[in-house]
This record gives sequence, structure tokens and C-alpha cells, in this order.
Amino acid sequence: QLAADLEQIVQDLGQSGHFLWLAVAGIYEGKPEDFTEQKMQTLFKLFVLPSLKYPLRSTKSVVQEAVGGQNNTTVSVTGLLSSHVDIVLPDNIVKGTKPVTFTYQGEDNVGEGVRQALVLVEQAEGRRGVAILTTDYGGPAWCKKISAGVVAAGRPPPILYTGYGDVSVSSAVVAAWLANRETGQEERDLLTDQEMSRGWEDRTVVVVSKHGGKGIENLGMRAVSRLIKVMPE
Repeated sequence: QLAADLEQIVQDLGQSGHFLWLAVAGIYEGKPEDFTEQKMQTLFKLFVLPSLKYPLRSTKSVVQEAVGGQNNTTVSVTGLLSSHVDIVLPDNIVKGTKPVTFTYQGEDNVGEGVRQALVLVEQAEGRRGVAILTTDYGGPAWCKKISAGVVAAGRPPPILYTGYGDVSVSSAVVAAWLANRETGQEERDLLTDQEMSRGWEDRTVVVVSKHGGKGIENLGMRAVSRLIKVMPE
């Protein structure tokens, strides 16, 4: 049914002289065989399927750290949504700053890892707010522990942006945060999760993991030039 619906959309657009660019962010419970070129061509019959294997957004160091040994394999995006990592790193991609990892023992101590990460951020970049991405929303209690680490680093409490409206700021607040940060007027950090940050990119990203490596590669790829990870031991 998906293939038929897309075919109709493409035909309708073609009649008006327009074209459709479609990015597949992931497949629900996707398996390796779901990401083959043959399977994709079956689903997207009227589409040109370019081979996009060069990671042009991030530095070589960020890509190598985020992907690790998981190249050409199926990885978690968020929840039961999967994607497939298959990239080529040409020699002319900038190597960039070496990513740094801080570890913590037990969820109650995640704040110390976050504190160390934000101290490093401030030493390198000053008081400019950065994106803090966590692999699991974990509820208000988890976010409170991360926020405590930010404050312990001598920074203002972060803005919390999640899919849970009762505790999250609005998208308008995030838009203002982005605008103010570009002019040097925003010192607060932005704390959000893997669901809300899909498709994002930022110069510096602090990734806070709650359950180890699951989903960590996707969040790491949000970083353009500086990646700092806070991981459980």
C-alpha cells in the first residue's frame, strides 16, 4: 500500500511540474534485508535512489566515534525504529577534535559525568549554550539528575525540551534559544532526547546515555565538530 500511495503522490506532483524529495529516517522493527537497494527500489518505484555514503556534516573523528565498529549494519534510531549505517570516509574529510567520554557508576551519579562534560565545554567554548541529548527521556527524575550536573558545572539550569508537554518548553522557546545563542546572548544549555532531536545538527553535542550503547550512534551523529559522551560504566 505504501508503494501505491507514493506512486500516486509522485504522479500528481509530476503533472504540476514539481518533484518530491523523500528522506527515510528509519523503518519500524527494520531488519538488514529491509534496507537493501532491491527492497527500497520495490517500495519507491518512481524514485531515483542516490547512494549517499559520504558523511558531509560531521568531522571524521565524530563519525568514527559515533559509528564505532557498527558500519554497514542495522542500528537503533529510537524505540523500535531502526536504520542502516553504511558510510565511506574519504581521505579529504577534516579529522577534527577528538571526542571525549566521561563515565559514571549508577544512575544517581550521572550528574558528575555531566558536570565534567560541561566543564570541558566551558573551557573550550566559554559560556555559549550547547545541546545535551539523552538516549532515553527517563522521566523528570532522570532529567533532574542531568540538570543537577549542569548546575554543578557552574552553568544555568538547562532548558528541557521533550515530547512530554507537562514538563517541556514549547518549540517557540527553543527557536528563541537558537536565535539568542547565535548572537552570544544565550548561556543556557538545551536538554532534549533522541525523539525530539532526530534530524538535528549542532556544532557541539553532549550525549548522555542511560543504558549503554543503544541509540548512541544516532545521537553522536548530531555533532558537527565536537562530541562529548557521558556513559555508564
